[in-house]
Amino acid sequence: MKRKLVGGHTFYTDSTHLKANANKKYFEKVHIEQSRQAYMDELDQAIEEDRLAHRKKSLPPDKTQLDTREIKQSTTDPDSGYMVRDTKPKGFFYLAHRTVDSRCNIITDVHVTAGNVHDAVPYLERLDRIKNRFNFVITSVGVDAGYFTSAVCHGLEARNIYAVMGYRRPNHRKASSINASTNTMQNIYLYPQGEPLTYKTTSEKVIVITAQTD
Repeated sequence: MKRKLVGGHTFYTDSTHLKANANKKYFEKVHIEQSRQAYMDELDQAIEEDRLAHRKKSLPPDKTQLDTREIKQSTTDPDSGYMVRDTKPKGFFYLAHRTVDSRCNIITDVHVTAGNVHDAVPYLERLDRIKNRFNFVITSVGVDAGYFTSAVCHGLEARNIYAVMGYRRPNHRKASSINASTNTMQNIYLYPQGEPLTYKTTSEKVIVITAQTD
């Protein structure tokens, strides 16, 4: 930083998988607590406020949400995680999450997790860590499609950070879209033909407000 090799404004983050010294055949299935991300509480509050603004009833509590999930745990190295990713080898791995400054690619943070932890889970916390530790003024970030989650997008927007993210086309369902425009004066979306899209509802299943035609 004294030599001006670190700008402190733009950062790139990615993870590298590191093979654990554990045979993938030796494991036991265990149930672990599934923690609820803080973002989900904020999302629930935002949905509640939006529904009240549209004079709709509160959503019932989600009774189907599981508190635990089943994972494969190595009997040799229980701290590692069983990784299953497209184009990646399967087995017990660790993930080294690295963040670099854009000016000279100087590494500013390294964080290790088990191989079954999603890249997006530690991302915002580690970004806050380098900001507070080095007094960086972070204005922009670049990440691949693995970080393109609603929680990360929301967190970056709340921090006023511009993000460039990779995009991965969905594999399991057909994607459909409408090339709608917006009328900011009336706060509505418009079909290409100029017809308005009418508000329908807001729910935990649909992050953006859904709409239907009259």
